[in-house]
Amino acid sequence: MTEKTFSEGVDELQRMVGAGVLAGEVSVNQVYARYQDGVGGAHGPRGKPSFAFDHPRGGQAMFLSGPIRYRRDEVIQRWANAVLRGRLVHETIDILHSFKDDVSLNAPREFDILRNSTALKLSDDGAPVFDLPALIPRLSDAELKVIRKSVSPAGHLRSTMRGRRNK
Repeated sequence: MTEKTFSEGVDELQRMVGAGVLAGEVSVNQVYARYQDGVGGAHGPRGKPSFAFDHPRGGQAMFLSGPIRYRRDEVIQRWANAVLRGRLVHETIDILHSFKDDVSLNAPREFDILRNSTALKLSDDGAPVFDLPALIPRLSDAELKVIRKSVSPAGHLRSTMRGRRNK
C-alpha cells in the first residue's frame, strides 16, 4: 500500500467535490417578506424599520437572513463532512430543509402566510436537482387587500363569511 502525495490527495478531493457550481436557494416569496426580515436595512410601511415591528402573535425580524448568518460555521462543517462521504448534494438538500424549518419557527405569525411561503431550490452547474415549491404561493395585491380588510383595528381577524340563518 502506497501513500498518496499531497498533490494526489488534492486531485482526489477535487474529483469528490466535482466541477461547476452547486447553488441552493431558500426564498420566501411574498411582497412584504423583505421588509419583515430586515434584509439590507429594509423599511416597512410608512418608513418604519423592520426591527421595530411588533409581532404580537410571535415571530421576529431576520427570520431568514439570521439563521443563514448565525449557522454559517455549522453549514460549512456539514459540507466538509459531506464532501468526504460523497454526499454533498444530499447534505445540501438537508441544510436547505433545516433553513425552511428555521423560517417556519421564526417568521412573523400574522396569518401564517410567511412561514408557509418558503420555497427551496438546488441546482448543480445550472441544472435543477431539487425544487420544493412553497405551500402558499406569492399572493396577489388583490388577495393581500382582502386579508388586510379582514383585520380589525385591534389586529383581530374579522369573519367575512355571511349566510342565511334557517328560521
